[in-house]
Amino acid sequence: MKLLKTITILFLALMSVTSTRAFAEEATQENQNVTVQSIKHLVITLPESSDSSLIDMYENGGWEYNPTTNQLQKPVTYEGLEIEVDNKVYNTDENGVVSLSTEKNAGEEVTIESEQLSASEKDVKESNQKLSTTADVSDETVVVEEYINLNHLLNSMGDGQTDEVTDEEAHDATLTQDEQVGELKAAAPYLDNKQLPSRGRAIHCNRFNGYLGDGRYYSNEASPSAIRNFFQSDCDVSLARSTKCYADYGSNPYCAAKPSTKNGHCGVIVGHARGYHKHTGWFSPSK
Repeated sequence: MKLLKTITILFLALMSVTSTRAFAEEATQENQNVTVQSIKHLVITLPESSDSSLIDMYENGGWEYNPTTNQLQKPVTYEGLEIEVDNKVYNTDENGVVSLSTEKNAGEEVTIESEQLSASEKDVKESNQKLSTTADVSDETVVVEEYINLNHLLNSMGDGQTDEVTDEEAHDATLTQDEQVGELKAAAPYLDNKQLPSRGRAIHCNRFNGYLGDGRYYSNEASPSAIRNFFQSDCDVSLARSTKCYADYGSNPYCAAKPSTKNGHCGVIVGHARGYHKHTGWFSPSK
C-alpha cells in the first residue's frame, strides 16, 4: 500500500513538473517580441565629374555621398507603412518601426513583407509591390531597407509633354486657386528647356524651386542644374515626408500635367502653393 502511495505521489509530482514546464514554454512563446524597422533610402545618381559644391550642398542638408557609386543617399522613414509578419499586418510609427509579440521561440524564423515604394516600370501596380525577407526571432531589430532611385521618378515627370490644353482644362486651372503666394494662375503646365516660369504659373511639379538653384526647368532631370534646383524644392521635402509622390511611378501619378487639379500637387503635402514659386531660404516663403 505504501509502495502504491509512493508511486502515485511520484506520478503526480512528475505531472506537475511537466505541466509547469509546458506552461512556461507556452508563456515564453507568447512573450517573444519582434521589432521591425522600414528604412527607405532616397538615391540620386550624379553626372560624372559633378561640381564638388553640388555634393557639399546635399551633404549639408543631411544627404550622404557615396564616391564608389557616385550617388547621393538620404535615409527616411514613413508612418503608416504596412508590414506583414507571418501574415499579420501592422503599421509603422513615425520612425518606420513596428513592435509585436509572436508565439514563436527565440531563434525560430518569421516571414516579413513590407511595402515597396519604387518600381522599375511605370505600369507596375503599386498594390503588388512588396519586399520579402525572413529573420530569426531575437532581441535585435530587423531592418528592411529599400533604395529608391529618384532619377527614374524625376525623369518620368516630363514624359508626354504637349502644349495642347483644352478649354475645360484652362477653365479648371483658373478655378483651382491657392491663397498662398504663388497661387495657380496659368493654364498651361508645360515648359521649355531652361525656362524660368512666372510666379503662380501652373506647372507639373515644383521640383526645381529650391533656394540654391536658378529656379529654371531643365528637361534633363539628371543634369547638375536640375539636381541643384531639386534640393529643398517642394518635391524634395515632400518625398521625405510622405509616400504620396511615389504614385508618380505608376499610371495614376500624384503630381501631373493633366488634370489641372494635380498641377503642383506636392505643395499640398508641405503647405505651399501649387503654382510655381521660387524659395528664398531653406524652405522659406516664396518670391
